[in-house]
Amino acid sequence: MGFEFRKQDSVEICGRRYALDIASPEFIGAVTEDFAAILSKYNVFQQLQSDCMKQGLTKEDMDAATKRLIEENQNIAELGRDFIIRTLGKDAYEEIFSGRVPSSVDHIELCAYIYREAMRQRQALVKSYVNKNRRERRAAARAAKKSGGFREGL
Repeated sequence: MGFEFRKQDSVEICGRRYALDIASPEFIGAVTEDFAAILSKYNVFQQLQSDCMKQGLTKEDMDAATKRLIEENQNIAELGRDFIIRTLGKDAYEEIFSGRVPSSVDHIELCAYIYREAMRQRQALVKSYVNKNRRERRAAARAAKKSGGFREGL
């Protein structure tokens, strides 16, 4: 049998399937750069939320904290949009959010889902190679042992 490409990975979002190319440089960049940035910004956002709840803030401090909170919320949404576009494509992003005003929460949840699914599929792919190699090594060892070319303990 000749070479055949493996079945392309995909994720299901809102009842539709979207292709994932977990080996593409764009996808790997999104996962390693964008997703980490989203998590970092989310931590900043949570800290700002906490700061806004502190007792005794002056009106100026509260206004500044609120303004920064709004900016960080927008940053999270933009990073999420970029992550989704880099992993699924611009058309997929527009289709997913058509008729819906995207929020930072929507973006974080969807990004986490895409990331989790991609890692699950990547782990399954790596495991299939490891298991395949293990089966091939065992078969070769059994064949060598039967032919006398294999000695225990080596």
